[in-house]
Amino acid sequence: MKKRTIIIAILIFVMIISALFVFGVKKNKKEVVLKILSEKADLYVRDFHYTEVGDPESTWEINADSAKYVKKENLVFLENVRVKLSTSDGRTFLMTGEEGRLNTEIKDISVKGNVVILSDNGDRITTDYLNYSDSDKKVYTDSRVRMKNSSMTLKGVGLTISLKTKKLTLLSEVNALISDFNITQ
Repeated sequence: MKKRTIIIAILIFVMIISALFVFGVKKNKKEVVLKILSEKADLYVRDFHYTEVGDPESTWEINADSAKYVKKENLVFLENVRVKLSTSDGRTFLMTGEEGRLNTEIKDISVKGNVVILSDNGDRITTDYLNYSDSDKKVYTDSRVRMKNSSMTLKGVGLTISLKTKKLTLLSEVNALISDFNITQ
């Protein structure tokens, strides 16, 4: 894992150096797109893209307007993050949020600020923040959650989605509004 992280950091560093040579110090009187901005960050990248393909059951693509890598903590801090999950059975899910954090060692992700998950079949989940545990293959939050699709709206507090069992659980204060609900005798 550490070897992979070091290789990724070296590749990103090489890309930055290459970009500096290709674009020069200035292009159209603007600063170079890639630059180190903080003393605390080991690397700062704009238009960040990362793909995780190690699991045969799913592929993760993470995009962000910017990413700040702190090697000492094995963390990548993301701004305006978009996470796309593609499963082996052909399903796709897109999660967006204002800020995110990726632990490069254990591959856990947290996203906060107007978090929205959209599924390929029209399901929409909104909340304040979500976490993903790679070891448990679980998405979870203890914040307020709203789920909506063409036939129902669910509200509750707390959510767990198991990618292993493909089960979604709302934890408390659950309210449901189901449209096109027919009771036959």
